[in-house]
Amino acid sequence: MTVVWRARGCKKGAPVGGLPATGQAPEGTPGARVSATAGELVLYLYDRIPADGDRVRIDGDPALLDQLRAWDPQE
Repeated sequence: MTVVWRARGCKKGAPVGGLPATGQAPEGTPGARVSATAGELVLYLYDRIPADGDRVRIDGDPALLDQLRAWDPQE
């Protein structure tokens, strides 16, 4: 099963929302896309595993994901 989520960066962080599983593409083109299992995505976001292309694959601008990973919601 594939679940698609979209995070949009803004000054207050990165609000995340699920997209409907209608088979239709969401509006706009994402700056970056990550493909991984849920567990591997969490490990990647917490800098426990690299985006090596086998477990975690990034398409697009990896600098956007670096910004998300570096974001501190307490700031």
